[in-house]
Amino acid sequence: MNREPASARTAELTESLQRRLHEEARLARWRRWLELGWQLPRSQLIGPVLPRER
Repeated sequence: MNREPASARTAELTESLQRRLHEEARLARWRRWLELGWQLPRSQLIGPVLPRER
């Protein structure tokens, strides 16, 4: 078993929590962009680059 000091463990948890929050925010941005994005002309799209259509 690993015997890290509690503070190290807390820092680790905090870091993973922040990563998860960051990921959630990114997904929320994506979702909002997808909901709004299709209503805009292509030239105005600001968001993730989509794969080129064939």
